[in-house]
Amino acid sequence: IPSFVEKNCVNAYDIYTLNENGTIDIKYYATKNGSSFNISQRGTISDTINNSTWRISFPDYWIPFYSAPYEVIILEPDNYDYMVVGYPENYYGWIMSRTKTMDKNIYESIMSDLESKFNYDRNQFEIMIHDTKP
Repeated sequence: IPSFVEKNCVNAYDIYTLNENGTIDIKYYATKNGSSFNISQRGTISDTINNSTWRISFPDYWIPFYSAPYEVIILEPDNYDYMVVGYPENYYGWIMSRTKTMDKNIYESIMSDLESKFNYDRNQFEIMIHDTKP
């Protein structure tokens, strides 16, 4: 479920970098309306037991004093090939994969879990188009 920043983006991907102080720098890259687009974010882990609850802030000019609560609600247990990040009240949600495409059966299983276990509406999700190499 894309945020207003992600609307009209294609070929999006993130790069996560763990900092010495325990924060995570997140660089979002995409093509938006035909032009290169990127955002810098910083993650702070709120739940140090499971490392599943984060607060994301935007150190650049986007939203300087805002931080967003994110929670990893589904994580592929073997190789971390995919994860699902939820947002309070299901306002946003992201299915993230290490690859540009996802097996249809895995995707359907994730969508079923999102509906049955987390009360998400599958119709709100949009599949990111990946037609070029980052």
